[in-house]
Formats: sequence, C-alpha cells, structure tokens
Amino acid sequence: MRYLITVVIAALSLNAFGQSGVCNYPISNVPTVVLLEENGVWLSATSSDPLIWDLDVVADSIFVTSCGVYQVQELVDFGDGWELPCAFISEIYVLNEGCTLTPDFCGEGTVWNAATSTCISANTADINNDGCVQLDDLLDLLISYGDCDAEESPWQCGDPLEYQGYDYETVLIGEQCWFSENCRYLPEVSPSSEGSETDPYYYVYGYEGTDVTAAQETEYYETFGVLYNWPAVMTAGMCPSGWHIPTDGEWQTMEISLGMSESVVINFDFRGSDEGFKMKSTVGWNNNGNGSNSSGFNGLPGGYRGYGGINFNGLNGNWWTASESESYSLKRLLLTGYDNVYRNIDVREYGLSSRCIKD
Repeated sequence: MRYLITVVIAALSLNAFGQSGVCNYPISNVPTVVLLEENGVWLSATSSDPLIWDLDVVADSIFVTSCGVYQVQELVDFGDGWELPCAFISEIYVLNEGCTLTPDFCGEGTVWNAATSTCISANTADINNDGCVQLDDLLDLLISYGDCDAEESPWQCGDPLEYQGYDYETVLIGEQCWFSENCRYLPEVSPSSEGSETDPYYYVYGYEGTDVTAAQETEYYETFGVLYNWPAVMTAGMCPSGWHIPTDGEWQTMEISLGMSESVVINFDFRGSDEGFKMKSTVGWNNNGNGSNSSGFNGLPGGYRGYGGINFNGLNGNWWTASESESYSLKRLLLTGYDNVYRNIDVREYGLSSRCIKD
C-alpha cells in the first residue's frame, strides 16, 4: 500500500488548562510525519523549534481512517516529570487506496496534484487562487511585467574573467586570448631587498613589508600588479584553470600577428618595427613613451626588481615567459624611446611583471 502524506500546522487551540489562546511557544515549522506501520496509518508528528529551549515537541500517535482534519494532542517535555500538553489543530491529508478525495479537499481555486503531492492552482491565470480570473489577477501580473530570467551567454575572449575575486580584462590578439593587464596574484609579499633564484618571491613597488593586505592597498598594486621572480611565476595558482604563463614561442606568435616577420622574431635584442608601439598603453609612460595600444595588450611601464631594489621610473615594462635558457629564463621588454620589442634572457632572481594566456 502506498501512502502520500502532507501535514500542515493550521492553528493553535486550547492550552492544557482549558484557557483560550495559544501556548507560550510558537510552532514555526511543518512537523515531520513518520509512517510507523503499514497496516492502518499510525502517524507521529514531531517538531523541533529553537524558541522552546531546544526541546522536541512530540505529538501523540493517532490512527487515521480516512482523509480529513484531525486534532493532535501535543506534549512538551521539560524533564523531571514536568510536561505541558497543548492541543492544536493539524490538517493531516492521507491519500491511499481506500481514500477518495472530495472536490473540497483542496482550498478554493486549487486542485490536488499527485505528481507534487500538493494543491495547485486550478487555473494558472487565477493568480490569487480565488476561483476567478479578474482584474486583481491582471494587476498582479502587470507588477511583474518585463521581468525575465536573463540568459547567461557563454564566456568569450574579450569578456572579463573572474579569478580570486578580481575581474581580469582579456583581449584576443590574432588567435590567442591574453590577459590585457598584469597579474595580481599575491599569496605573500617580501621586501625588495630579499630574493632568490630558486624560491618564489613577490614584490609590490613602494611597499617593503610582509602584509599582503597592506600591499594590495597600494596604488602601484592596483595599477601595475605584482613583480615576480621566475620561480614565483611558475607556481601553481598564478593563472586560472585553463590558462598559463605564455612560453617564448607564444610571445613570438603574438609578435608575428602584430606584424613582426618570422625571420627576425627569433632574434635577441630589439626586433621588429612598431609592434612594441602597438602593445604599449596610451598613458603612463614617461618621456613621450606612450603607445597606441592598438593590439589591446595594454603594456604598462611596471619597472622591475633588480639586485638593488625595484626600478620604477615609468620608462620600461618587463614580462616573464615560461621558457628557460640554461640557468636563465626568457623575457620581453618594452622601453620608452623604442617602438619595437626587446627579447632576451634574465636572471631568475629578478622581479618582472607577468601575463596569462588561454590554453
């Protein structure tokens, strides 16, 4: 035999002393109904409410013979033999093979829905469930007119990308998707006087302490991001899932898409013609060093951290690649007074900016 059971608290009635009114505690949640036996329908309703001192309220078991409304005697047990009964009315709907629903089983304007085991509106246009479709229903509908669940379009390059609570701007250059701003990943921060070629170090110009939050509140961090030694750049967490630090070859691919010839892209030192001008930001560079940023790369002069500390003068921007050359690693440099791009190696202890590229 299959049972579908719904219990709804309707109202509180008389307390244990026969006085009108309600018990001195509210029942705010629907009781949990437990089927105790298959033969017959023995029910036990329990309700836990934090407002009654974390005590369980247990209703006596009752025997239900048909659909209908039943009064359940509830009992509050305070311990040490002190019990407070309180009668309240529960509507207990039991639907089984021997139960035939009458038309008034559900409220006015509603009908029983077996799939959801609840009463639903008999007419979807009858918003207030009064049995008629009238002006009130239309007014209720007009209140929500124009509300739509916006369809979320799939992410595409050029959209911001949220990572670690920050929305990175992205740009499509050729067929590659790049961050169009420097990485801000900062799990820790160190004074510029400290460094290593093997252990990760993170620097923020103008901040010489070790408090990450304080470093993130600086103007430099907000604009230029973080300077990383090469071991830091290669740590997990630098880029979002599906992104990585670009290799020297991926930098070359971008430079070729900006007009650099394949015959010079593999050279060291300054190469190309105006590719660096296309990569530089339109503001921030000193000595008339701004670029057109026609590529969208938005290269900023974040400087670098060397052996003597951080060099930041608005004249150069440096970025690590993920590629190695013996005990060194390859980088890119944009420099005031030069419209092309510098490619060379650098010591891994130096602190440079970094970008991420999509896999």
